[in-house]
Amino acid sequence: MNKNKFRAWDRLNKEMCSVTMIDFDDMSIEGIRPDLGIAVLEKGEYNLIQSTGFLDSNGCEIYEGNTILAWIYSDEIPQELEVYYKGSGFVIDYIDSEADYFYLSEFPGSIEITGHIFKED
Repeated sequence: MNKNKFRAWDRLNKEMCSVTMIDFDDMSIEGIRPDLGIAVLEKGEYNLIQSTGFLDSNGCEIYEGNTILAWIYSDEIPQELEVYYKGSGFVIDYIDSEADYFYLSEFPGSIEITGHIFKED
């Protein structure tokens, strides 16, 4: 069984935290911030982000909201896309495919993480 993994975007300090605990009663989380150590973030102070369970071509874990470069053939120009949750899984809107989107689990090409949507704020 896969363990659900989360991280959180700290809206106030504009940095990513590793989530160590989620309190579903008051919707607060406990996380580890790179510069300040352990912090408790209250509801509205963070965006909770789930791991997709997949790795990019460099072995980095892909999370919801990651911005990526994706390509199927080695001679094509990579597309800049965002990973998001739709229906029953994590998807990307790959242009020039027969479908409107690909589930990450079915994408036949390569993916490389370039950033995250919250770092654009």
